Amino acid sequence: MTQPQPGLPEPRPGFHGPQFGAPVPAPDRRERWDGVRYGMALVATVIGSYLLAQWSPVGFVGFDDPLLRLQGIVRLGIGLLVLAGGLALAPTALWRAALAVLVVVVPVLLGTVLVIPYLRGDLDLPQPFPRMLDLSILGPAVGLLGWLIVRGRSPVTYVLVLGFLLILPAQWAVMFYGIPSPVLWGVELVLAAVIGIGAVWLAALGSRWLPGAVRR
Repeated sequence: MTQPQPGLPEPRPGFHGPQFGAPVPAPDRRERWDGVRYGMALVATVIGSYLLAQWSPVGFVGFDDPLLRLQGIVRLGIGLLVLAGGLALAPTALWRAALAVLVVVVPVLLGTVLVIPYLRGDLDLPQPFPRMLDLSILGPAVGLLGWLIVRGRSPVTYVLVLGFLLILPAQWAVMFYGIPSPVLWGVELVLAAVIGIGAVWLAALGSRWLPGAVRR
């Protein structure tokens, strides 16, 4: 029979759960550091997605201003750096972090390279492809996809990224009725936040039963 330890209350008969006053193992240094990394990664992912969503190609279209163009390049670079850096910082396997960074950097750069000549009239793209490449949609979408990758969610949940396409009809409706641009900005921001947060929670819940998820 197990003898009670000196200085600790004797366990009650028939009760085998944690006892009041029993020592609770403290998280080790690695667990604490992983928690810090998770928090920093989450904040950076949200901020980076927001910065990309607010980026505008105005410095590359209709304005021959090198300073304005440089400002656009710097803003795009900062958004990418914050988002990719946040995903790379997440406590996950190295290959997952590398894949998430590629999923963010490649589509954003490719989409920007295609959208700028389209807006200038030098490139013809079928609708609604140009709107899908707009960083107001593409930025939060790749941010969500990268987060699902580093969190090890089931690949089935990646389809939730398509929820950002709901921003398209909202944009068309706002422009059709001639609503001012600040309202359009607010609609995009609210929809992106609702869709992103909802998709993250649905992915977390769904991955408990779907195949291919990392069990945490």
